[in-house]
Amino acid sequence: MLFLPLALALTQAASPTTVEGIVVEGAQDGRLTVTVTGDIPAETIVRSEPVGIRCGVARHTYDPYAAPRLCWFRKPGGTPVHLRVEGMQALGAGWTVQWTGCEPDADGLGCTLEAPRYAGEVRAAFQRR
Repeated sequence: MLFLPLALALTQAASPTTVEGIVVEGAQDGRLTVTVTGDIPAETIVRSEPVGIRCGVARHTYDPYAAPRLCWFRKPGGTPVHLRVEGMQALGAGWTVQWTGCEPDADGLGCTLEAPRYAGEVRAAFQRR
């Protein structure tokens, strides 16, 4: 009978703690996804600044000489993001990029947007004129 009070104390649930009046503020990390389409070679990719996206038509492919092909990242909502095409010279003359979901640069080889608060998508469609 000496152990009964100890056993009862271990089996009783503690009452929950309630916290009031706390407001959590801050940027939400949103997910930005990039989709690349078109009949383009593997060395033609879209990169991001800040670093994180390196996407081509061959998504999620291991490249022994570079970073993996990652077509999404998370950044705080409102963070400025610039996307830029690399390897366009491999396509030759007569190709354009149609951007959807961002503001194209004057030369058409890049675009700018703010990282979404929750989720967003940019499309880069490569087309021959």
